[in-house]
Amino acid sequence: MNELETIYLSTNLFENRKIKLIDQMPEGDTYFVFWIQLLCLAGKTECNGWVMLTENRTYTAKELGIVTGIPENTVVSALKIFDELRMIRLIGNRILIRNWKKYQFPMMEEEVE
Repeated sequence: MNELETIYLSTNLFENRKIKLIDQMPEGDTYFVFWIQLLCLAGKTECNGWVMLTENRTYTAKELGIVTGIPENTVVSALKIFDELRMIRLIGNRILIRNWKKYQFPMMEEEVE
């Protein structure tokens, strides 16, 4: 399992309508921090946007809480919100960051000389 040392974030992140909605929620700040942590976890495993503990093992909500320092019940709420907003896809207990490749591996334009 490869590990990325960097992930890309759009400079327009704070103008994103979903992020704006999350920001206005009672625990919006925590949800936003958790979102960034999910992106970093997906980058650490470099499994095309899957948030994985190991190649063959996903995180439980409790483990995500431990790893991120966010209470388990908040993790569960955040995952539900992210799924409803189509930021992630929940498949059983697996988490996929939607559009991972689109944002992390944008097509590089060839330089014109």
